[in-house]
Amino acid sequence: MRSALKFWILFAISAVMFFTPISSAESVGLGADKVIHFFLFASLAVFGYRAYAHRRFYLFPSLFFYTLVSEYIQGRYVPFRSFDGYDIVADTVGLFAGIVFIKIRNKSR
Repeated sequence: MRSALKFWILFAISAVMFFTPISSAESVGLGADKVIHFFLFASLAVFGYRAYAHRRFYLFPSLFFYTLVSEYIQGRYVPFRSFDGYDIVADTVGLFAGIVFIKIRNKSR
């Protein structure tokens, strides 16, 4: 499967997860929600870089902007959801982890 397709599938999954009004997702606890955010954005960074390496200077700021906008929309417009700054932190750390993974992998090649 091509990296661009994987990227857009992950992006669509994230949009469904972030914008579905599910009250049980808020009460998962134990940081499981943050782990999901971390790995989702790390994966978006990796597959986005593979698919759009020539546009990487736009990709990562766009993904960071997506974290901010998604949390704002959740807090303002999605029933049973709330703004959570720690989700933004988990998303951002995931993006940076994805970038580090890419850099390490490129050096080993």
